[in-house]
Amino acid sequence: MAMPFMAMLRFAQAGIERVEPLTIRSRWPAMTAGRPSLDDRLARAVGDHHAGRLGDAEAGYRAVLEAAPENFDALHMLGVVAHQRGRQTEAAALIRKALERVPDSAEAHFNLGNVLRAMAEDEEACEAFRRAAALKPDYAEAHNNLGVGLRALGRLEEAASAYRCAIACAPRYAEAHNNRGSLLEVMGDKQGAAACWRRAIEIKPGFAEAYRNLAQGGGLTQAEITAARRFLESGALARSDALSFCFALGEAYDATGAYDTAFPYLARGNRLKRATLGLDLDAEEAMNRRIAKVFTSRLFDERGDAGAASELPIFIVGMPRSGTSLVEQIVASHSKVFGAGELDHIGRLAGAVGPKAEGGFPERIAALDGAALRALGRAYLDRLRSLAPGAARVTDKMPNNVPFLGFIRLILPNAKLVHVTRDPMDTCFACYRRLFDRGQHFSYDLAELGRHYRNYRESMNHWQAVLPGRIFDLGYEALVADPEAETRRLLGFLELDWENACLDFHRNPRPVKTASAAQVRQPIYRSALGRWRRYKRHLGALREALGPLADAGP
Repeated sequence: MAMPFMAMLRFAQAGIERVEPLTIRSRWPAMTAGRPSLDDRLARAVGDHHAGRLGDAEAGYRAVLEAAPENFDALHMLGVVAHQRGRQTEAAALIRKALERVPDSAEAHFNLGNVLRAMAEDEEACEAFRRAAALKPDYAEAHNNLGVGLRALGRLEEAASAYRCAIACAPRYAEAHNNRGSLLEVMGDKQGAAACWRRAIEIKPGFAEAYRNLAQGGGLTQAEITAARRFLESGALARSDALSFCFALGEAYDATGAYDTAFPYLARGNRLKRATLGLDLDAEEAMNRRIAKVFTSRLFDERGDAGAASELPIFIVGMPRSGTSLVEQIVASHSKVFGAGELDHIGRLAGAVGPKAEGGFPERIAALDGAALRALGRAYLDRLRSLAPGAARVTDKMPNNVPFLGFIRLILPNAKLVHVTRDPMDTCFACYRRLFDRGQHFSYDLAELGRHYRNYRESMNHWQAVLPGRIFDLGYEALVADPEAETRRLLGFLELDWENACLDFHRNPRPVKTASAAQVRQPIYRSALGRWRRYKRHLGALREALGPLADAGP
């Protein structure tokens, strides 16, 4: 049986994939004169793969498979190439076929887990990582990535155990220390998180992600700021590391009040990130028009009560960084409510109603009968109940559910809809300051950010018009000014009795998995109000893109 070579793909931070260099066990003979052997072809493809020439590597693996369709190494590594090139469904199929040939390859199970993580199939990914670790108990990367998958599933204690296993296998595994720090922050242990990040930096002095996590979650010392600047200015950095150092330094200088020093780092980091992303705001605007055309007052009059009748869900929507995490923390501090965080299930359900070639979302929604709408609603409710079997209410605070509010109304007519607003300039600048783990592609250019905000507001204006009285608007500034009055008003809308715990939300030990984890561990504070004004002279492009909304206030 052929001996497989390793292809290490690590997750350096929860939700963010880092591809490490391939490590190859030398088993192929050198090229000989005359016709190259199968091993020679495979060795050449591996060399191309190792050098980052993915197109050449793919062609080489396919040539091997033409001669030997069941070759484990070629199947496995062609799957890795497909993963690296973004073709995840193909990657999973190839690696699974390789595992039919060599079912006890820990490396192939590990790489399958990485592919499944990229497909957001976290349960299956965790099983693959577990299998890899069972086959190779000292496989630190498998334990680490298992922790990443478990964290994504909200199984935080199990994730903590997986990270501990990774570190026990490899005490100087900096990525595992970094990931454990991020998990401890989510679990409310700020000091423990900072200690993990500093340990990661001690092991790996140029670890940009650990610097950024520390800057955002604990704060950099002057010596750490100096070190971060030195690494950034060395010029010998990958783009991902450079942008992480930029965001770290922007955060660090902001904390010292050196705003004019902070902004160039933020701007540089945003430019680096934006260069890696695709964004089509014309398509976003076109989709908003299509949604508005489908989801009309008439549709809701005719079909509004056809879905699954349940009061279990509470949806909290709004722009990222608008206060949605704070509002969820307040609501989830009620004894009858479970805070589920940001769930992607609504978007998945909407995307599954029909193939795009036949209209798909949103046009196909109008053709669904009552039975289909109820089935969709029940599928979502099953997801919530699996997360919190005994809860009377469950929150879903995915901000990006704004385009789906009409869909939610049809499939879950009794769901409560809460919309959190904040001053547009404060909201947009708070997005610009943050390097998000995933998504939010609109956030990395000031003009695009302002244009997206206008699209979001137009979408919300449509929902308010066609769903009158169904959406509760809660202003962040009003909540900060009078927490008790606004919380009472919110609970009244949700038909929940008053509980003092909702005012003591910062004492709630529930995990918070968003960028606002640190903020919701504190009592309500006013220091974030008008924060954009500290950078006013740098934000002309944002103000111009927002137009009249820039001065609209809260």
